[in-house]
Amino acid sequence: MKNQNSKIESVLQEKLGGKVLLGESLKYYTTMKVGGVAKFLYKAKDSGQVLRAIKVALDLKLSYFILGKGGNVIFSDDGFEGLMIVNQASKVSFFEDKAEVWAESGITNGELVMKAAEKGFGGIEFLATIPGTLGGALYGNVGAYGWEIGSFVKSISLLILPDKGKEVKVVKKPGSFLKPLYRSTILKRLNAKIIAQGKGISWGSFHPIILSATLQLQRKKPEQIAREIGKLIEMRRKRQPQGIISSGSTFKNPLGRSSKIDEVYKDIKKTASYMLDNVGAKKIKVGDARVSDRHANFFTHSGKATAQNIKDLVQELQKRVYERYEVKLDPEIEFVGKFK
Repeated sequence: MKNQNSKIESVLQEKLGGKVLLGESLKYYTTMKVGGVAKFLYKAKDSGQVLRAIKVALDLKLSYFILGKGGNVIFSDDGFEGLMIVNQASKVSFFEDKAEVWAESGITNGELVMKAAEKGFGGIEFLATIPGTLGGALYGNVGAYGWEIGSFVKSISLLILPDKGKEVKVVKKPGSFLKPLYRSTILKRLNAKIIAQGKGISWGSFHPIILSATLQLQRKKPEQIAREIGKLIEMRRKRQPQGIISSGSTFKNPLGRSSKIDEVYKDIKKTASYMLDNVGAKKIKVGDARVSDRHANFFTHSGKATAQNIKDLVQELQKRVYERYEVKLDPEIEFVGKFK
């Protein structure tokens, strides 16, 4: 086994320019700051490097995972026995006559929003309040305050993985290909099935991978965009905990949509945070994992929690909410790897 690992390492270093890192702790690559180590880790600076890394992994029959900013994923304490590909591809181009932007999937949401604002294009201001990358946003159809990224997608470029000896290929699809629903797309739903089978995500599976996308924006004055961004950031600052270890919202809202800016009381009572509050979530701890005092749908820890602690806390609160409300809370977070 040692000789085999040494051979794989040698090929990875040769094919990927000697830039493959060994035994990197995944806690430094996810916002929840838990998880084991990745046997191999490679930072791809553009879509071409993402494609090259995947091809090398496939040739080696090596498991791999495409990671952005790690905001909605938790790796098990056993880590990842394969090639972790950190997507940092961030090229961007504007088509000013059409008010469109093309961007690689590794660009951060904040950077994309600000670059668009400089050109006088808005509509996606809500993305400035959501940490992560465009690829992750598209994959999970992220949203806030009534907006969702799926409604802005004109087209996407996808890496289609080989089937029965066929070559890897890149194809362009209309935005409707994603079949976006609340915090979900066809890609995320497919991965949920793979996870349920215990195979993880992108571990040699066949689902397409988002390389880039073209979004339809709106012409606005930069100062108007700046005001709207500021208003949304301030609103999120008041509603959500700041400066803590967290993966953001842990559960989807049972309402099947994000909470609106002016949510009425009868609908507030149907949100995940309301239900969690009412089953005493803020008093529960599993190891070092706990619920934020400020917002019951945000899980956190002081730096000593394990990934299993987070998973156990999620399952305990799912159980309590179901016992009281007969509602099954669906996590926004994906748990990857072996958990109890």
